[in-house]
Amino acid sequence: MRSQVAGFMVRLARQLPLGLALCIGVAAQAQVGRPTAAKLPPGPELDAVAAQGYHQQFKPAPGQKAFAVSRDAKAYAAVIGREQSFEAVRGASVGCLAQFKTLCQIWLVNDEVVWPQYAKSRAASQAALKTLRQRAQQPFAEAVAAAASDAPLPTQLRSGEQMHGSTPDAAPAGSRLIDTAGVVRLLTQARKPLLIDTLHGKSLIRSSLPTAHWLQGAGWEDPSLNTRIDAHLRLAMRALTPSKSTPIVVFCSNADCWLSWNAALRLVQAGYREVHWYRGGVDAWKRAGLPMVDTPLSGHLW
Repeated sequence: MRSQVAGFMVRLARQLPLGLALCIGVAAQAQVGRPTAAKLPPGPELDAVAAQGYHQQFKPAPGQKAFAVSRDAKAYAAVIGREQSFEAVRGASVGCLAQFKTLCQIWLVNDEVVWPQYAKSRAASQAALKTLRQRAQQPFAEAVAAAASDAPLPTQLRSGEQMHGSTPDAAPAGSRLIDTAGVVRLLTQARKPLLIDTLHGKSLIRSSLPTAHWLQGAGWEDPSLNTRIDAHLRLAMRALTPSKSTPIVVFCSNADCWLSWNAALRLVQAGYREVHWYRGGVDAWKRAGLPMVDTPLSGHLW
């Protein structure tokens, strides 16, 4: 028995601009015939129908394009015909969440194979955790996180037009402020936390904390997008952890970035009970001399 993708469908997605073609598929258990003989780029083990869709529809398509596949290769979304590769990546990532309620890894961007970067990132994270265990009992300078702030503590999401500026020195109600030493302790304990990097960017890979999942859009605020972001964040979190009591650490670049504060508030509102806001973020982590890991996109939420 193998998995057969039930219909490699290509349609013009009206909700996406520029006549964007969205190819979507979901795997169902079924008997299949011989897979296509044509060679695929390195990556997931696609069945015959999905492989045929790649060769006949994705590969020859003009414009910027991206192909995303779930880690178990049971769902995928491919976007073609965009002007910028980042827009194709975003469309494929959102397509998986919207259609199949799961996160997909980026397999291809045009002819570039991204898929192996996920395994490399996981291996690098495991190596970094060994270093953290050696550093767990050492003190860390925390000048930014400890600095007093006169920024008021909001009760709702910070506007997307004001994402940069001094953040409060208190976490959103229902979550906790955490410093560098606290993050290290969580990462070196038996019950591992889930780290969420909320920073925006157009690259496929960014330097982040060990084991972090890069969820673009988790902290963005836009009245026209908030409902979609909320729904997709809940779907992404459901794919990453089955428990609402899992310790979660959200962060972005530094204490002047509101993306992680907003994401912490969203997670509390979604019912997660152990949300930690790492105010110092990547800058504080680097100042402590702690290891960073090249991290590919886990998902885009809008």
